[in-house]
Amino acid sequence: MREAIHTALPPAQRPEHDGHVALLRANLDETVLAATWAQGRAMEPDQAIDYALAPDTPASPGPGGRQGVLTAREREVARLVAQGLTNREIAARLVVAERTAEGHVQSILNKLGFTARTQIAAWAVAHGVHVVSPSNDLPAAERG
Repeated sequence: MREAIHTALPPAQRPEHDGHVALLRANLDETVLAATWAQGRAMEPDQAIDYALAPDTPASPGPGGRQGVLTAREREVARLVAQGLTNREIAARLVVAERTAEGHVQSILNKLGFTARTQIAAWAVAHGVHVVSPSNDLPAAERG
């Protein structure tokens, strides 16, 4: 919105803004980040305001639909989508059929009211699902 109205970010808000951007850059694939950033820039002002002011609690509906309804597996798939993995790579990581991974991604899109994987990635970052612990990247058999 600031770009659209040619208004600079107040200096007092710069550290917080830069911190959020750094977090996004550290946790999102550059392609996913660029696509998500472009999606935000393409919003009409009313859309951006509604999105920014929408409740962001897991139990309440927000801009992405009913956010608290993802299963543990779907949250895991959302985390992998946020890492930029394809359905084939997700399937290999979870040791499931590619069609099963596709089904999980589609279910996430439907439940959250999204139409693109970039929206899943942004949701995952916003809700802390993107966080990777050392045991999260290991197959279940190796977590011991």
